[in-house]
Amino acid sequence: MVLPHLPKDNSNRYPSIDIFRGLAIFTMLMANSAAESLIPPHHFWLRIYGSFAAPIFIFLAGFMVGIGYQKHPLTYFIKRGLEVILVGALIDVLIWRIVPFTTFDVLYLTGLGIPVAAFTLKLKTPIRILLCILFFAAGPILQHLYFYDSTVYEFNLKGFSFAQFPDGIKWWLKSWLFDGWFPVFPWIGFVIAGTLVFTHGSRIVNNVKYFLPLGIILFFAGLTWLYFHRPFEEREAYSELFYPPGIAYLCAAIGAITIGVSSLKYLKPKFGLQFLRYLGSCSLFIYIFHSAIIYFVLDNYFTELPLKEYLLMYAVFAAAMIFCAWILFELKQKMFWKKVPKFLKFIFGG
Repeated sequence: MVLPHLPKDNSNRYPSIDIFRGLAIFTMLMANSAAESLIPPHHFWLRIYGSFAAPIFIFLAGFMVGIGYQKHPLTYFIKRGLEVILVGALIDVLIWRIVPFTTFDVLYLTGLGIPVAAFTLKLKTPIRILLCILFFAAGPILQHLYFYDSTVYEFNLKGFSFAQFPDGIKWWLKSWLFDGWFPVFPWIGFVIAGTLVFTHGSRIVNNVKYFLPLGIILFFAGLTWLYFHRPFEEREAYSELFYPPGIAYLCAAIGAITIGVSSLKYLKPKFGLQFLRYLGSCSLFIYIFHSAIIYFVLDNYFTELPLKEYLLMYAVFAAAMIFCAWILFELKQKMFWKKVPKFLKFIFGG
């Protein structure tokens, strides 16, 4: 396992995991804010910068299930997954003002992936490896066999009718399976990969001299492929490189995760990495809060900025999120935190 090689802090958390997750959150802030705030087209380097937050976040969701797997029954993870889905639905309703359960955003996928991860941990390793490969392969195959629609249909709550669904239930199933924001295929593959690294990650950590170069090769091979055969330029102004998540992107994402896992034991809350630890320790709260800031502030007052102005805005935006994460991190060290209700602890990363 990876975990015996990773130290815990006084609050029983793994700082290296929080730093890795915090890196994903930090880059996510740019990926999501650039959609409306930066004049298109977005530079390829910027598209790279924001394209690997999602697979890292989803991978770590599966990895973290492994940590609690021996302590909790499957029903615990089903409940936890439903809580994440509920948060995703509330974000759709209260922030984005759209009909929930139609776009299959990242929290829906994560909520579904948590019990899937717990279930797959009961299976033998060869079966889990096969399932991981099948999920990764099924995405590009389905995209090839059926039409991948670059349009994501979002329906305003006001005046909504099921008659607005294009092609009825077939569209909804298609969206959830392979062409929504984060469909089951291939993204659940990253969840299962997280469980595999939890149970067999010591092979990576103990053989960094082999796996780190392998990760670098996969990462740059995928990016090179993407550079010469780019996917959709944007999807509702979002310009990550996984619309759709094809073979080249999956190669690059697996490479990025391999680099991250190979570096875990070197990720310590010093050398300027403490701010990533803050972000990673309350990632769900930051996801909710940053969504609200984007919808209510950035999309109304900071739109289509030139690159230099946008980078300044991003720096201020990220600094504000880091400050909030630091305040929350400090509050969680106080005695009263033990009396905070469980669901709020879940939201704030307790």
